[in-house]
Amino acid sequence: NPPGLMRVLDDTCRSLHAVDSRTMDDNFVAKIQGTGIKNNPHIECRGLGMFTIHHYAGDVQYNVDGFCFKNMDNLYQSVSELMLKSKNKFIKPLWQRSEEEANRMPTTSSKKIRQSAKDLVDALMRCQPHYIRCIKPNEEKLPMTIVESRVVHQVRYLGMVQNIKVMKAGYSYRAPYEQFWNSFYMLMKGGRPGLYGMEAVQGVQQLCDYLSRQYHSDVPRSEWAFGQTKLFVSSPQTVFFLEEMREKALDPKGYAEKVRMHEEADRMAEAAERAIKNPGKKKQKCSIM
Repeated sequence: NPPGLMRVLDDTCRSLHAVDSRTMDDNFVAKIQGTGIKNNPHIECRGLGMFTIHHYAGDVQYNVDGFCFKNMDNLYQSVSELMLKSKNKFIKPLWQRSEEEANRMPTTSSKKIRQSAKDLVDALMRCQPHYIRCIKPNEEKLPMTIVESRVVHQVRYLGMVQNIKVMKAGYSYRAPYEQFWNSFYMLMKGGRPGLYGMEAVQGVQQLCDYLSRQYHSDVPRSEWAFGQTKLFVSSPQTVFFLEEMREKALDPKGYAEKVRMHEEADRMAEAAERAIKNPGKKKQKCSIM
């Protein structure tokens, strides 16, 4: 694989640590132009001391002035030793290092960023994150006003178009058989928790077959796909339906109260809308700018 920008930055700092900051910065740009990075369609060098990264949300231009100096901006050893001598029970453990770490060459800022990004990706790969995307319709906090250019920019920046395309092309929900069974076993008569391995696989297959027969219009058989270790569900509406049925099965009284409150809220909303439609008043319309 071709080297990345941060690896080239580290290499420049290691090889030219004895020269002034400006010389290192110029050498960093020269290395970008002379390595495989220059062929990257997302990176463009624009004259001495400048380069641009083409993100999907837009172009970001960088000035390399001070890049190398800031990359090597490490604490002096005397500062670390001073903090280790602190009598504060909270501060002292923060500065304790193993003997191997103490003898190792100080890490650069770019190395810490790369390691932090790697740790984040590893953590995300171990879980199933769910995000809520918030869109600001305008910058002035005006009601019923949408600035189209602002909304489109946010949609692109958040990667929502790509996410929707991926979701439509595949499955919106996937879960290990054990997790799915223990979440929805109560929807099938005679279902019991605590199935694992092949028992969970067989239990999920029976549960899906039962749900498709019992609620054919809401949960057709085409919604399920059975993998080696996971169950795949096509549309999010199916998952919402299953969660609603689970709530109804686990807490019938609470579910009935929730439905009653929802119906009451609908009636109040309809009454408010009728009140707005008085002859002497005009309903406010949303303006798109």
